[in-house]
Amino acid sequence: MLGAFVGNNELNGFVIVHDYETNKIISSYAIEVDKNYGGYSAFFDLEQKMAEEFADQILRQINS
Repeated sequence: MLGAFVGNNELNGFVIVHDYETNKIISSYAIEVDKNYGGYSAFFDLEQKMAEEFADQILRQINS
């Protein structure tokens, strides 16, 4: 439970979007998620929540 109150949770990655037919790179994105949910992380699956945040960041980058 102590981990729920100390420090941030980080998930960093790199996404490359490429055309399947030509195998050419269309775009690439560095994705960084840095969240501190505090004590609330005791009430949900932290790994799932971070994965959702990561996916949201990918969508924001692609749509911008």
